[in-house]
Amino acid sequence: MTSGRQREVSMPRLSDGLAIAAACIFIFLAAYRIELPGLYYDELAFVNAAQGAPDNTFIYMRLGPVPLLVFPFIGALKAWIYTPIFGLFGVSALTIRLPVILIAAVTLLIFYLAMRRNLGPTWAAIAIWIMAVDPANLFLSRLDWGPTVLMHLFQAAILALWFSYRDKPQLWKPVLIFICF
Repeated sequence: MTSGRQREVSMPRLSDGLAIAAACIFIFLAAYRIELPGLYYDELAFVNAAQGAPDNTFIYMRLGPVPLLVFPFIGALKAWIYTPIFGLFGVSALTIRLPVILIAAVTLLIFYLAMRRNLGPTWAAIAIWIMAVDPANLFLSRLDWGPTVLMHLFQAAILALWFSYRDKPQLWKPVLIFICF
């Protein structure tokens, strides 16, 4: 017979394992036949900037040789992240799509940690599973129309940092929240 205390300790561990499993299932589902559908315009808008911007195609603003804006409304952060990836592995559907799928999986886990603190481990795990198998989330994360995956990552980080700051105020937390904006 197990004690109530053992059940209390094992439930968060089970929920943590379920959250990690949800992130893994998300990666599997989003990466399945990753080359389909073929690459298209919005997915490729940052590639020129990530390859050092040899010409000004898809470069709206530079600071010297460094691209700052890909379009008037989209910064070059995604291009900066992809520069070493393309340098090491080249440009393909796999190297364009897999990094954003992995970032989206990390975002799910950050949301889980933020929700676990406020909703409890069981409800947080249920919410993450819903998000992990939601076709709208899977498809949009896989194709990353614009920098939506990075936006969601920063939103999750802001939420988690805010909840953490509420529980234990420390100056570095609002500074990171400001940086995420």
